[in-house]
Amino acid sequence: SITTLIAGISRFRSGERQFRFNSPIKDEIGILADSFDDMADSIVQSVKAPLVITDSNRKVRYMNEQALARVGKTLPEVVDRPYAEVSLHPEWSEDCAISALLEGKEPDVYSPRAGGYFQDNAVYLKDNAGNAVGYIIPTTDVTDIVAGRMRIEEQRALLDIIFSSTPDLMWYKGADGKYMAVNPRFSSLAGTNPKQLVGKTADDIFPADIAERFKINDQKALENKAPTYSEETRRFQGGHEE
Repeated sequence: SITTLIAGISRFRSGERQFRFNSPIKDEIGILADSFDDMADSIVQSVKAPLVITDSNRKVRYMNEQALARVGKTLPEVVDRPYAEVSLHPEWSEDCAISALLEGKEPDVYSPRAGGYFQDNAVYLKDNAGNAVGYIIPTTDVTDIVAGRMRIEEQRALLDIIFSSTPDLMWYKGADGKYMAVNPRFSSLAGTNPKQLVGKTADDIFPADIAERFKINDQKALENKAPTYSEETRRFQGGHEE
């Protein structure tokens, strides 16, 4: 009947992605039911990543094949069980997706024994009226993102070593003239450590004539948007000149 059809569709929408009519009668209602089954199969098959759906009490309504493979369970073994019992993550742990959603923060990335890096992100499952009736928890493979971040960190660490150990004077400065970072050789001009120069301008650190020269060079670089070159003699705090 139409009532049965509507009830079945409601079950699917509420998270029972395994629900199918499998109608044995091929009248008009049966054809509609078969069309729904085909659509439901397409929706389920289109999701390639692990996916879990729970009700508002965190009881599992559905897990797709990929999610079941990760926990080594079958669908009948997990339906109606608490999510915490079939999840890879303890409830309220830093990588528990539902707990992170309720606390308003991003769940941690984790690496299972099989390798790679993954992140579960929960969103609310809502009914027609927009009321939250459960949770949808997809798993995202973030291995490439993590690997990219690790490469960036390695490059940053190498640049930090070069920046700190080079015999040249090096610094980063904002367009407002404030130093963002300086290396030890540069800070030796003022006879202090690099951290004490961050946030200061040349006027705060050097004699007026030296500060003015720095500002002129900065202005040329900003106006021309190109490298500038100059040869100057500087007296270091110890008294020697270079």
